[in-house]
Amino acid sequence: MTRKHTFSSNSTIDNLRDEINRLKNEAFRMESNLTFEIETLKRENKKLQELVVLDSLTQVTNRRGFTPSLERIISQLPLANGEEESRRATLESCGLLMLDVDHFKATNDNYGHPFGDQVLVAIAHALKNTVRTFDRVCRYGGEEFVIILPGVVASGLEIAAEKIRAAVAALRFDEHSGFKVTVSIGGSIQFYQTDEKSIGETLINQADSAMYCSKQTGRNRFTMASEL
Repeated sequence: MTRKHTFSSNSTIDNLRDEINRLKNEAFRMESNLTFEIETLKRENKKLQELVVLDSLTQVTNRRGFTPSLERIISQLPLANGEEESRRATLESCGLLMLDVDHFKATNDNYGHPFGDQVLVAIAHALKNTVRTFDRVCRYGGEEFVIILPGVVASGLEIAAEKIRAAVAALRFDEHSGFKVTVSIGGSIQFYQTDEKSIGETLINQADSAMYCSKQTGRNRFTMASEL
């Protein structure tokens, strides 16, 4: 009887161990699946967030994505008053270029909106290929684009603007071989933070005013806000 009882007890223990191992394996499998699902959801959520701030036509950042990008860059500038805080700054300046496609309404009227869209896509592509990899190209609305250039000096902003102007002017379209497109560009620079919450808006308005000056003085040119 004792041997049978011992054998039965050992079998029960072995069965329990097998069950425990099975449950551990099952738990591990479920944990692995859960981790995979979480990572998948994170990737999908990131893609959705990117789509929210991406212009569907030109595939550059849209206006919704532009605003926080500009605010983030400005937050890295030194403070206007506060030497200790200024030492924590990671950028010396924030440059902004705003450009508008010249005579774009006439392009749509004469060639049709599908071709107008093609022009905008080509311009966006030219902008991305012309600026630095860490500069942010955005479609501000309609035929207007804006570019954030962190850490640029005034002469660098002018050089970037001229490269952009030339790159757009060099665009050619097989569908309409004689068609040429140009842009008018305005630029502004901010070197420090202030307590004002509208500092980004001021930077935009300055670049916008300079851009309209370019339009009024002949188009296909660059104007610096400091020159106004």
